[in-house]
Amino acid sequence: MTKEILIRISGLQMRQGDDEEQLEVINSGTYFLKNNKHYILYDEPVEGFGQVNKNRIKIEPGYVEIIKKGPVTVQLVFDETTKHVTFYQTPYGGMEIGIDTKSVNLKQSEEKIEVTIEYDLEINNEHMAHCEIDMTILAKDSAEFQL
Repeated sequence: MTKEILIRISGLQMRQGDDEEQLEVINSGTYFLKNNKHYILYDEPVEGFGQVNKNRIKIEPGYVEIIKKGPVTVQLVFDETTKHVTFYQTPYGGMEIGIDTKSVNLKQSEEKIEVTIEYDLEINNEHMAHCEIDMTILAKDSAEFQL
């Protein structure tokens, strides 16, 4: 994998009694491998604030960690072996969230890493949604790259 990458993150929330909510973002970033763990660094604009979040994703089998620093601050841990509780701070206030990871699937090749995460989301100790995150990290010079 080259250092310069494109990352596509799509998410789906399925709340009981509500329609599904889908979100997708594509950003450029940088990639490196250290101690058999994949790291992705990228900036994400925060709508309405003219600022960016500095994001870091660490990926290994069965485990993904997303750290956001900026107007939105959080450390999200998706671990198949343990439920994690964290504090999600936004410009509008904060909340406690729980992440009960059901699965983390990782596929990788020379030019591409694909991750699918399924988890249950709790906000302030109340179940809110079953969620799925799909990430595709692709070398910028890959023949597969398309928008």
